[in-house]
Amino acid sequence: MYDSLNNLKNNPDQQKILNIAESIDLDMRKFLSDIKDSTTYQAITQNFSRINDRGFYGTPTIVINNKTVLDAFSYDAISEMLENELSKKD
Repeated sequence: MYDSLNNLKNNPDQQKILNIAESIDLDMRKFLSDIKDSTTYQAITQNFSRINDRGFYGTPTIVINNKTVLDAFSYDAISEMLENELSKKD
């Protein structure tokens, strides 16, 4: 489900999400029950709040020694931060 949603160019509407769920053979009865459940909504909202409070706003987010890699899709940016952190003396 994640990959299907992540590969979209725009934010999906509810019908698009339901179509994707069906196309990957999710248990639609359980899926619909879960998305309508207030407990699920609260859990997702709390999770987003915790993530945002830590300065994470998307995936992937890469953190090295409590520092966020600003361009998590860049091999060079990740390598550079790793090299910098590994070269530091204790």
